[in-house]
Amino acid sequence: ISRFSLLLSNIIQTSVKPMRILKECDVESKTANYTDGCGRISPDLAAALYKESKPFLARRSEDHVSSSVPSVFQIRFQGYKGVVTKDSALENGTILLRPSMKKFVTDSFPHVCLCDYSRPYNIGHLNRQFITLLSGLGVPDEAFIQIQQEHFGLVKNMTSDHDSALQILEWRDNHAGDLINNDDNIKNHLCHLKPIQSQLIKESPKLKILIPESRTLFGVAEPPKFDRSGYRQPGVLQYGECLVRVTMKGGHKLSLQNQKVVVSKNP
Repeated sequence: ISRFSLLLSNIIQTSVKPMRILKECDVESKTANYTDGCGRISPDLAAALYKESKPFLARRSEDHVSSSVPSVFQIRFQGYKGVVTKDSALENGTILLRPSMKKFVTDSFPHVCLCDYSRPYNIGHLNRQFITLLSGLGVPDEAFIQIQQEHFGLVKNMTSDHDSALQILEWRDNHAGDLINNDDNIKNHLCHLKPIQSQLIKESPKLKILIPESRTLFGVAEPPKFDRSGYRQPGVLQYGECLVRVTMKGGHKLSLQNQKVVVSKNP
């Protein structure tokens, strides 16, 4: 029953229908599935999916949609669920799926449904689970207290300070951030800010703490590479490695170098 309930997920139905459906085996060992829930999608299908879903999720201009298609989508398609990453090596109209993405068998839903997608400024936050995990790994309590104080300072000042308001609204993915970004007079937007401030105060016991210098990311498997003869080549990433590359304000890209990364699932 839980697998069929995926059909009732909070999704956006689209008219995007793949012309070609490829199947690829998962990359597995005796103890792990390294490609669990990870597929791929051709750039043209990715662009069509984003453009059609824009009115419901992005609230961005047509020019932005055509020039900045997300790299990862969380989807539902027939009996499959998972994430698909944009792959320029796939032919137009192609979606590639893996056995780990298949939850039940049906041919009744030929169109791709969208649950979520990667965003360039999807700011992250701490919560009780993350704090417990990091504390167990040796992060001192003083570090969390300092971060919490900085968070409460942003919440307190968001109705009087432009930068504090913008950081909170970008974190909450609120469209009012676009208005404030183009208007330095914060008093013109108190009707938007006051309810958000009240909600954040109510949520404070949950320890949902904004981390401005962070991003919430989708984890995907490294796309395979093949030589001209069709033989699969070794990947760039070694065991225990990951690539973290985010878009900063102004559009420039930033990659982490020689840093330790903690990977956690939430929920």
